[in-house]
Amino acid sequence: LNRMAETWGERMVADITRDEVYEWIYCRKPDQIGPWDKMARKVVTNSERNNEKRTLSAFFSFCVDSEWCESSPVLKVKTATVPANDPIAYNPDDVAKIMAAAVRYEKLCPEDESLVPSTALGFFAGMRIAEIMRLDWSDFDWEGGDEGVAVKGKGKGFKRRVVDLTPTCVEWV
Repeated sequence: LNRMAETWGERMVADITRDEVYEWIYCRKPDQIGPWDKMARKVVTNSERNNEKRTLSAFFSFCVDSEWCESSPVLKVKTATVPANDPIAYNPDDVAKIMAAAVRYEKLCPEDESLVPSTALGFFAGMRIAEIMRLDWSDFDWEGGDEGVAVKGKGKGFKRRVVDLTPTCVEWV
């Protein structure tokens, strides 16, 4: 936000237009020294553009909530397309090494919370880190015959998700 303050100076936030925000996000070109920073960049990625947009969006949302402006000029600026990369899977040898390290850590630091169950849930049940962090032991269904974890309101976007646990995962958890 310091760069924004340097660029737009003492202007009222309500006076900043969508076109100015668009220019801020999309008109930065390689080797251009502009209002964004004091150094030229060789590559300006769409991820950088989206980060700029995200920062400005948070700032202008705060301004709208504070009633310093009626609407955010960022809302009508499109998000840059970032190509999705395929996830890279660990090979079995790497998984074995990581699980062994988690077990060693558990033995070295027994007072700390074990990393083994959460690491196993990530590797063998495909659970997301945020889902694992929101889990409680009461979410696990060990009585139903089918080992599983009911991620109620704890999945991506806080949607309900039920994950079946493989025998390998159950053994580690």
